Amino acid sequence: MYRKAADKGHARAQHNLGTLYAQGKGTAKSYKDAAYWFKKGSENGLADSLYSLGLMHKHGLGLPKNAKIATAYYNKALAAGSAEAAQKLKQTKFAANRSPTQTEIAKVVKKTRPAAGNPKATDLNKAEIADIQKLLARLDLTPGSSDGVIGKKPSKR
Repeated sequence: MYRKAADKGHARAQHNLGTLYAQGKGTAKSYKDAAYWFKKGSENGLADSLYSLGLMHKHGLGLPKNAKIATAYYNKALAAGSAEAAQKLKQTKFAANRSPTQTEIAKVVKKTRPAAGNPKATDLNKAEIADIQKLLARLDLTPGSSDGVIGKKPSKR
């Protein structure tokens, strides 16, 4: 049903056909075919197709995994009126602002490496452990609360 309209250049049909391929509904799942039809829809200016191409690049589904290309598609989708793209860009910006810098990572690594002839250099104090826990949390790893305690916490009775 969508195929005839998609072949005639109908953008919504192209997008819907891409969605069917991506989900494997009524056809074999094929991210390659989904990307093809989303690309066709995007060439016709369809915001949903632009957004879908962004998602496919973000997750490496049928297209190379590339955050910069994904963000570029989200921006194009936003310009075409996609509220989903606006939300995704907001999340991406928030994540980028939360990501630790190379300098922050280097400071933590330096603290945890033993110095030459000083095997106790890895003995961290509570504040240093808390810094590492905060850094791990910013990387979306789950270190627990930033309380400066390593391992299981004693249960409160």
